[in-house]
Amino acid sequence: MDLVSIIVPVYNVEKYLPKCLDSIISQTYKNIEIILVDDGSTDNSGRICDEYTAFDKRISVLHKRNAGVVEARIDGFRNSNGTFIVFVDGDDYIALDCIEKMMRIQREYDVALVCSQYFDVENGIEKTTPIRPEVGYYNRTRIIDLLKSNFLFDEKTQIAGMSPFLCTKLIKREFIEDILITGRGLFYGEDQVGIFKLLSNISNMYVMQEALYYYVKREGQATQKYDVRLWDNFNLYIEIFEKIDIEKYLVRQLSLRSFVMLRSLVFKEFRYSNEYLSSARFLTSKCNGLLYRRAFSFKHKFKGIDRIKYLLLKYRMFTLYGCFHYLRNNEK
Repeated sequence: MDLVSIIVPVYNVEKYLPKCLDSIISQTYKNIEIILVDDGSTDNSGRICDEYTAFDKRISVLHKRNAGVVEARIDGFRNSNGTFIVFVDGDDYIALDCIEKMMRIQREYDVALVCSQYFDVENGIEKTTPIRPEVGYYNRTRIIDLLKSNFLFDEKTQIAGMSPFLCTKLIKREFIEDILITGRGLFYGEDQVGIFKLLSNISNMYVMQEALYYYVKREGQATQKYDVRLWDNFNLYIEIFEKIDIEKYLVRQLSLRSFVMLRSLVFKEFRYSNEYLSSARFLTSKCNGLLYRRAFSFKHKFKGIDRIKYLLLKYRMFTLYGCFHYLRNNEK
């Protein structure tokens, strides 16, 4: 029975951490090691980690200065021994048979990657999410087809064609360090560039239909708030994708994804600011990098109101865009 390392970055999640750890130590697949990386928590998270080591010898804890989730995962991985690696965030939890079911698939199909689906959890309510990508076995040809078609952006659904979370996946050890290092410097989107790096190298994978991971949405997450650092983050995000994508699978998808990100950031800048002229000047200063250039590297077809907003963004008419936003106040 192969050893599976479960790596859990932990940062100020004392409210959620016990449920997370209980779901891991109760796994029906017993040959696991659990590596908790306390990333400089200032609440009781570090103490909770230490308490759990007292009654489960499979758990080890690393306490370190805060350096972000990427570095926490790297440190956790370098202190692991498993043939397969699973990541779980400290505020999430997993089904009790998660590892058993993923390992069963791995043994049956002998794949480098097993992907499960996930639930969104809001206010304690578990909500199903779209199944992506299509369920089943993928050889190298089918993986390339996925990358070419909608890995990063699906024009019909307006979301990525593959779940962008490392945490829903069981991965062979030999690929882990590369995919983690790929995301260095990012605090948003680091999983997605890592997964693209992984899919660029592996020969096969299997996508399950069953949801085994529970992604808890809460205040304070990077995915739940506006942070002006996202502008520089997304410029780097695009740069990393372009370096990996030597076959140019993502050229159009990256443009579409860039436009959606740009539109979202502009909307949030106006939404969280009452100083429209100041926001317009800020946006003008930010729209000179890769994010802006890639957003308009392809022509996008919009009609009506969406066409107006598209043109205002394209020609950097942010003062008018702000007025438009104020008058309508219904951007999606």
